[in-house]
Amino acid sequence: MGLSTAVTLLSQALHDGVCVAVKVQPRARRPGLSGPVPARAGPRLRIAVSEPAAGGRANRAACAALAGALKVAPSLVEVAAGAAAREKLLFVRGDPDTLLARLAELIGSNPAAGQAALSVDRH
Repeated sequence: MGLSTAVTLLSQALHDGVCVAVKVQPRARRPGLSGPVPARAGPRLRIAVSEPAAGGRANRAACAALAGALKVAPSLVEVAAGAAAREKLLFVRGDPDTLLARLAELIGSNPAAGQAALSVDRH
């Protein structure tokens, strides 16, 4: 499966940003992004955080981790869906083309990227 196909399955470009499907692992021993993983609702980018899920701490940490990886301010990333679940949609505000290119770089630099794919739906 190609890199563009992978980016297409994990993200959705909108006019003012990109939604990224993620699976958050709270209380992880090794925090960080570890590449696409299969999930019930389709492939998702795995984000491991050391914070517990209580009080939205894991959500804030996941937003900060994705912001850092995409080189945007943490205030530009928010939970769009799944606030109380491990499988979430994170919305990243900004230029969709730039964000998708950075996401492709991120996935391309991760050896696990070939295991699952991303899909882009432009509106």
